[in-house]
Amino acid sequence: LPGSPLYRGRLDTVVARACREAEIYCKHGMDGLMIENMHDRPYTHTQVGAETVSALTRVCLAVKSQIGDTIPVGIQVLSAANREALAIAKCTGLQFIRAEGYVYSHVA
Repeated sequence: LPGSPLYRGRLDTVVARACREAEIYCKHGMDGLMIENMHDRPYTHTQVGAETVSALTRVCLAVKSQIGDTIPVGIQVLSAANREALAIAKCTGLQFIRAEGYVYSHVA
């Protein structure tokens, strides 16, 4: 997505692909859908930029428009951008977020 170090694509293509994939998942009976900037590599461990947040917002709005309320839709914004994920979910009508790093445990 825009803002990631290796982004060279077109946002329209990303949006169209996300909508196509959401349709496939709905058609085949998935219980829920998670939207995530999985291919934004390398992951930045700093604040996620406004361009990434706005691009993900656009993707979420398009997916929700495409599939409606047929299944719950959530979001995770990598890497550990939980506040940004909550903001996107709130303004796009998503049902949940995945809060990376909210609870971690290391057992030795």
